[in-house]
Amino acid sequence: MTVPFIKINDCRHYEKTKDIVRISNIQLISPFDEGTFGLTNENEQKRLILDYINDAIDNGADLVVLPELSTSRAICDEIYNRFSNDGKVIIMGSYFDELDQNISEILIGEHRIKQAKNNPSKLEKSRMKRGNEVNIFINTPIGDFAVLICYDATDFAILNSLQDFTDLFICIARNIDVGLFDHMFRALTYLKYQYIIFCNDGKYGGSCIYAPFHGNRKLDTMGVDNQGIIYRDINLGEIDKFREYQRESKKWKHPPASAKSRRAAYQNKEEKHEDIRKKLLNYMNCPHDVFKRFLSIIYDEMTCTLTKEVDSIRGIESMHPLSLSDIAEESRKFILDEYKKKQKDSSQLYCGKQYFLFELDCDALRDEHILHP
Repeated sequence: MTVPFIKINDCRHYEKTKDIVRISNIQLISPFDEGTFGLTNENEQKRLILDYINDAIDNGADLVVLPELSTSRAICDEIYNRFSNDGKVIIMGSYFDELDQNISEILIGEHRIKQAKNNPSKLEKSRMKRGNEVNIFINTPIGDFAVLICYDATDFAILNSLQDFTDLFICIARNIDVGLFDHMFRALTYLKYQYIIFCNDGKYGGSCIYAPFHGNRKLDTMGVDNQGIIYRDINLGEIDKFREYQRESKKWKHPPASAKSRRAAYQNKEEKHEDIRKKLLNYMNCPHDVFKRFLSIIYDEMTCTLTKEVDSIRGIESMHPLSLSDIAEESRKFILDEYKKKQKDSSQLYCGKQYFLFELDCDALRDEHILHP
């Protein structure tokens, strides 16, 4: 099982997380062209989306969700310009960018963060470039969450790595096999003991909100060839109490053995980021003191053109202890040499974002007198 790279985004909302969060789950029939991988009527789609978001905010929504492949970069720009000052969380659907990645943009207040799809569907295999990380958004006004794009929700390595780090997770999709996802989310809402928001394209329907209740765990749904908004108030405070005290009620099922209170585990929100980093480090089997492997990320706008070699490294990201940043700087030349060895021709790398994850053994670092026992 390949363990995904987990990137932690601390949105620094250190006030008390809302107990009651209002969800606005927007199902749209999007004019997506499977030949061009773009929208056929972008202006009309933009008008419709902006109208729906306005309605959602007018009705008190804290979280607004749009389905996969329902937007474009220009539509996301317009959403940001209009709503970034409203303090809402908006999952701005997804679109194919100029690098052929399926990108979902997440708006959290004034923060605008991208999540790339990691696993292509059958339709996308011939075109889509894979992402290689999963974002966790912590200390947001609606708690801690992750956004998975369609087929990524079937990746057990991703689902397992998110355990204990989210209050809810959101899946946006353009998925014809609604029955499969329905069975899967009914099970996952209990096993993860958290709410799941599923937002599908209206062509296939089935957009829904799931909770680990007795009986029917499917709270709301919308049909095939239909579009509109599902509103639902979810109680994050109540579900966490059941996780903490391992009890049940007439409404809530008894939590699974793995369920633990997140609010009890992370009482100091300002220390949560580092606590999660340490837990992720243990999950990756890279102990803090003695490294089995030294994991490095060379990522995010590496300077590279047809005539200019890579000359910038933007450092080590969230799964590593802070002390590794010094080691990364010392080992800059060594890491860069290793990176170039793995490229047939480093001058042919595309411009813009280049995500590349590789492993360096501790012994190799010690041989270079970089990492000392």
